[in-house]
Parts: sequence; structure tokens; C-alpha cells
Amino acid sequence: MSVTANSTVGAYTVVASVGGVATTADFPLTNSVGAAASITADSGSPQDAVISTAFQIHLLSPSGQRQQSGSK
Repeated sequence: MSVTANSTVGAYTVVASVGGVATTADFPLTNSVGAAASITADSGSPQDAVISTAFQIHLLSPSGQRQQSGSK
């Protein structure tokens, strides 16, 4: 049996069965978000600031990238 995680975050159960055996084997699994491989800026880049001062514009990244980082 081979099971591959997809990009949908959440819990699910894999149920395995064998012909002639009444009892199934249930495997609870969870897809979770890993660390981001990269971040792309939608706005706020490029910019610079003096050391120890705030940047003038907030750096914004598309929120959809959170789930594109892969599953465990």
C-alpha cells in the first residue's frame, strides 16, 4: 500500500482491507503545513531604512503561499 499526502491541510483516515479478512486496519494521518520554502512580496519591496528605524511600508506576501509549502 502506498499513500501520498496532498496539499490539503487536515486529518483523514486511510482504511486498508484484505479479501477474506473481516477486520480493517485504520491509519489516522494528518497533513500539516511545513516551513515556507520561499516568500514572494506583493508590495513593500524594495525599500530600505536606517538601522534601528521602522520601514515605511509593510511587507505583504500572498496568504495562499502558506499551503504551497508542502505537507508532512
